[in-house]
Amino acid sequence: MSQAVRFGEFSFLYRQVLRQMLRIALWLPLLLQGLLTIGLAFAHENMFSTVFGPILEGWVKFLYTPEAARAFFFYPDHYLILPAIFSASTRVFSFICEAFFFAVFSDLLIALYRGEKPIIGQAFSHAFKSYIKLTVSWAVLLLVLYFVSTYFYSFLENVLGFSLHTAPRRQFLALIMLHGVNVLIYMPFIYVIPSIMAGGAAWWPAITRAVRLTIKHPFITLAIVAIPYTIAAVPSLPLSYTRKIISIFNPELVFQLMLVVIVINILANFVLLGAAVKFFMDKNE
Repeated sequence: MSQAVRFGEFSFLYRQVLRQMLRIALWLPLLLQGLLTIGLAFAHENMFSTVFGPILEGWVKFLYTPEAARAFFFYPDHYLILPAIFSASTRVFSFICEAFFFAVFSDLLIALYRGEKPIIGQAFSHAFKSYIKLTVSWAVLLLVLYFVSTYFYSFLENVLGFSLHTAPRRQFLALIMLHGVNVLIYMPFIYVIPSIMAGGAAWWPAITRAVRLTIKHPFITLAIVAIPYTIAAVPSLPLSYTRKIISIFNPELVFQLMLVVIVINILANFVLLGAAVKFFMDKNE
């Protein structure tokens, strides 16, 4: 009976989220974030730009080596390392403004669920006033994800006792495991932004309240995170095999896949945040 109730609650939650997709105004903050990310992608793809070229050269040197920076400006090596460089840039972009745009979207939804009229200008104002709290809270998540993605493979190789680079199938399995770990990390943090926007909580109380809600409702929280995360992760999997894409198809396909992933992320973020805000409001107000 309890499982039936839990599934019914989750089904109702998603019906509410899908219904909100018809409200054009709700898409504005996520579309704005997506357009900025697309602009960032084109800046990375336009390697011979007099504006972005020198910046990208210094950025690649900082992340890797001067040799990698030189390779970045040659065809088709540019597309071979483009996803990794772009991923590093989007981490910085996410640190600066991802929580802000998510907070604007959350504030609009909170107003709707409270029976109030969502006002875009007011939502931006509320998010701007809480910018420091939002950024600090979200930075904890981004740092954890960064360290996990950086050291996960080496940790797994130490546990298994062999290199994953010589075992493509095990490497793919390790990639799936990494995505699973990321879902578990996301689970408590997804309630942090609505906690701040709904109650004005400081960053640490917001995190602790989000953790308590996750512990109390782990299965629904897992579903809230896992479904949109999978929607976004599946199209991004081929970008882990840029060498094969370049050899079998053409180098430009790498950049086209990057754009597809960005667009799908907009949809996934709507579903993810929409469900998280609704569930948070149901349990806390």
